[in-house]
Amino acid sequence: MPPWPRTWRISFSWRLPPWLSFFAPAAATCSLGFGVLAFTAYSYSIYLFSVHFGPLFLLWVAVLGLSVFTLVGSLSALGAVLAGPGRLGRLGRALRLPGWFLVGAALLFATMWLGEILPDLLAGTGSASAAAWRVPSNPVHVLDLAIFLPAVAASGVLLLRRSRLGAVIAPGALVFLALTCVPILVTPFVAQARGAAPGWAVIPPIGLVSSFTSATGSNPG
Repeated sequence: MPPWPRTWRISFSWRLPPWLSFFAPAAATCSLGFGVLAFTAYSYSIYLFSVHFGPLFLLWVAVLGLSVFTLVGSLSALGAVLAGPGRLGRLGRALRLPGWFLVGAALLFATMWLGEILPDLLAGTGSASAAAWRVPSNPVHVLDLAIFLPAVAASGVLLLRRSRLGAVIAPGALVFLALTCVPILVTPFVAQARGAAPGWAVIPPIGLVSSFTSATGSNPG
């Protein structure tokens, strides 16, 4: 796996409380804010559990807590949005493409991570990617397979079923995927600059995912 924590060390400096204070009200009225808050919580969770203790540790903990509680608190705004009819029959065909994309993207990432996990399990060795990070297990694998990829897939399934809930959370899922692609796309360039193997093979598939999510995240219909 690419050395993402080193890349995130560059990008995390701008995802601080002002960023959260901007998207807290946005999340209450727009599902795009959910994607930003979910990505912030996701990124800082990985960062805190995979990077050595440092002088900014408490600040990172505070950002993680703020993003999680803001995300959970803003879910209360969904009540008014979901008060209408349960299904969106008129938009059925328009919702198919983003719906199938979300399911496919979740399966793509799950296949990538299982491709790293299963060989290590079958060989009876520890996680190679976790060893490179000097942690017991890879936090990306854990969070993706346990929480975020199932959530992304579920949002796609709800969209395919023309559920109003799917129409509300799917844009956030698309934003989350788009932001998740950024450090992956940056990593080969950082690795090359550091004299390490760049791993250019990730650019085409992840670039395709990033392009689609960036183009459709603001309008899943």
